[in-house]
Amino acid sequence: MGLVNVTIGNSVTEIHGLAFAENRLTNIIIPNSVGMIRYSAFANNQLTNVTLGNSVRLIDMGAFYNNKLSNITIPNSVKRIDSNAFAENKITNVTIPDTVRILATNAFDDHVTITRR
Repeated sequence: MGLVNVTIGNSVTEIHGLAFAENRLTNIIIPNSVGMIRYSAFANNQLTNVTLGNSVRLIDMGAFYNNKLSNITIPNSVKRIDSNAFAENKITNVTIPDTVRILATNAFDDHVTITRR
């Protein structure tokens, strides 16, 4: 069956690789305490809504791979978005803040229009 709901506490500073992968999550709020979201942490869920806290610096490879996201807001705290971080979603447009220093060429699907701010 898998998880359908999870609350991440304010004391969490890092979400480890595969932590919530292969579940049925539809909504997740990443608190401001989290600085890193590691590889495939939320891969293969049914996420339609993700709120990223203002301390997230790293979105690792495949972190939100294969979900149902149609949009995502990248906070100014993010410095790096790795390969396939948001691939296999329904995102068509995304705005990336200038604070992002490393943006993997395949962080999003090929059809996604990326705008820098």
